[in-house]
Parts: sequence; structure tokens; C-alpha cells
Amino acid sequence: MRAFLKSFGYAVRGIAYCVRYGRNLRIQLVVGLYVLLCTPGLALSRTEWAALLIVLTLVPAAEMFNTAVERTCDQISREFSVLIKFAKDAAAGAVLFCAVGAAAVGAVLFTRPGRLSGLWAYFQQNAWYALLLAALLIPAVIFIATCRTAPTGRSK
Repeated sequence: MRAFLKSFGYAVRGIAYCVRYGRNLRIQLVVGLYVLLCTPGLALSRTEWAALLIVLTLVPAAEMFNTAVERTCDQISREFSVLIKFAKDAAAGAVLFCAVGAAAVGAVLFTRPGRLSGLWAYFQQNAWYALLLAALLIPAVIFIATCRTAPTGRSK
């Protein structure tokens, strides 16, 4: 049981590393949060919620895999390698593929007839909520802008 619990600790540490050093991951997390915060006026079905939650977790997960591939490749060699370039490009392509799919799911969910007008009506009836979303932009921008540079693991 102890080993099982330690594995969760390693996973949390991996997520924390990616959040600390991954600007793109931070952007994806902020966008995902805003998407979730814009759902109250949409009246999503259970199936639509499932689709939304899947894509909102898939994109950051793909970004974390991309980070793992990039860091591993950088550790293997700093010299140009066609195979390392392919690995990094393929990992980045996977993130793009997932992001485009997520955007398509979002477009389908948010642009159904009456959805955007329902969202607009919700914000009009709950002006405090719209103000809260606007106020959250400041910490969101700070969260993204204060991303650190990842350590290379190499001595200078």
C-alpha cells in the first residue's frame, strides 16, 4: 500500500513540475477553467458534460506528455538529430491535434441553437458572475506570465 501511495506522490510531483515550468500548460489550464466557468447558462446534458470534461483533461495531459518527451530528448542529446526532432515534433503535433479536437467539441457545445443566448441571459441576470470572470483575468494573466524557465539538469 505504501508503494501505491508513493506513486500518487510522484504523479502529483510530475503535475506540479509541468505547471511550474509549462507556460502552454498554464494557458490551457486557464482556458479550461474559463470554459468551465462559462457553462452555468448552457444547460449541458450529461453526455455533453462528459465530452467537455474529456477534452478539458485530454489537452493538458497531452501537453504533459509533450513536456516529458522534450525533456527526455534534451537530456539525451543537445546535438541535432533527425530522430529527436521527429519525436519532439510528433509530441507537439499530438498536443495540437488534441487542442483542435477540443476546440471542435467546444464549438459544437457552445454554438447549439439557443446556447449562446442562454449564456448571455445568464450573465445579464447574474452581473456579479460576469464581473467575477473579468476580475479573474488579472490573476490568470499573472499566473501565465510568471512561468519559470525549466532547469536543464546540465551544469554550465
